[in-house]
Amino acid sequence: MMSGDLVRFDPRPEEITRDETGRAQALAFYAQDRARFGRLSVTAGLRTELIDTELEDRLADATPGENYAVFIPGAGAFYEVTPWLGLLAGVHKGFVPVTPGQGESASPESSINYEAGARLAHGRMAGELIGFFNDYSNLSGNCGQFVGCTDEDVGTEFDGGRVHVYGLEAAARAEPSLGSWLWFPLSATYTFTRSEFRTSFESENPMWGDVEAGFELPYLPRHQLSLTAAARTRLFELSATARHTSAMRDVAGTGPLEDATSTEAVTLLDLAAHAYLGSWGEAYLTVQNATDEAHIAARRPFGARPGAPRIFILGYKMRFF
Repeated sequence: MMSGDLVRFDPRPEEITRDETGRAQALAFYAQDRARFGRLSVTAGLRTELIDTELEDRLADATPGENYAVFIPGAGAFYEVTPWLGLLAGVHKGFVPVTPGQGESASPESSINYEAGARLAHGRMAGELIGFFNDYSNLSGNCGQFVGCTDEDVGTEFDGGRVHVYGLEAAARAEPSLGSWLWFPLSATYTFTRSEFRTSFESENPMWGDVEAGFELPYLPRHQLSLTAAARTRLFELSATARHTSAMRDVAGTGPLEDATSTEAVTLLDLAAHAYLGSWGEAYLTVQNATDEAHIAARRPFGARPGAPRIFILGYKMRFF
């Protein structure tokens, strides 16, 4: 930046870290089918992607590239026990391609993701309870300046090997009413998550470091809870949402969290007001972090970083059709 303008140096200074342009083209196809057998519905699908990547590295005067094909299957089933209760299960493959220019130094992220649970809906009440298990055959991590990587490692991807991420998700919502003109939407969601590396290795990625089998992943909260209460009419809606996130590790590890190497548990309050103007559209006001709660959201790249302060957003949505 020079005098407020973004300017490309010519000639290039020696202290520049990266000077490159990455490109990718992907051609994707998918097929999906659903079959019903009485109360049982089964859905299966297959997605195919042909990916071609290229990196123009102006510091190395090289343009490496890769191309590959990937097949991503998935299947799910839902059994209707009663008109208001159903059981579900699914298994899906996960895939994330490597960024351009990595060559053979990194592998695509690959996983098999399983879920099973129950879902109910009765009148203005609904809820679900789902357990999940994600089996990564390879977890990939990108090393950027935002995690404190050295200049030599910026833009490099690292393989994390086999990783398990598992937990439980619960959600409930209801909408009691007062007559036919006032409603009180209520909702709650909770997610419990655990994780562990299944292999031991040494990594130049500072968020991983020297990993031993059994270490937990960094920046993955164990507990997340959200509670929302609102009052709604046909003309307006007022709502309040409390969001709690537990403390997170700053680096892979195990055992109790330490203040110097973790974020802080935080509970934030968001407020919102909406005015429905019929064919004229909708006006709204939101207040994020209404109590202006100060907290440590991260400790990277270099030291504690605060979460967002109180934010006011005033807007208007116009409808043309």
